[in-house]
Amino acid sequence: RLASALLRTGDTDDALRLCAQTLHAQAVAAAPEEALVHYNYGAALKRAHAFERAIAHNRKSVALAPDDVDVWFSLGTLLIATSDFKSGCEQLEAVTRANSNAVPTWGMLP
Repeated sequence: RLASALLRTGDTDDALRLCAQTLHAQAVAAAPEEALVHYNYGAALKRAHAFERAIAHNRKSVALAPDDVDVWFSLGTLLIATSDFKSGCEQLEAVTRANSNAVPTWGMLP
């Protein structure tokens, strides 16, 4: 209903963000042990500037897929976005330790 109301007022971007968050929340409920589901939900929350919730889902994704450097990198950038520079840098350093070929895409930083 809220998304429909936002569309009626012309707020298409917020309506789309709300729909995306709803769909991702449903995916997490359906597959709570899938790292990619938490990673994608975290990305949707990040776009909505819901950083603390995004961090929680990225942490879950890291726990479920500890070898996936993308989820570590995403968590690091989210921590930096919330001014937790120490933890964010530790996460980004973990990316390079886990994969010496990993080249951070600094344009992805918030």
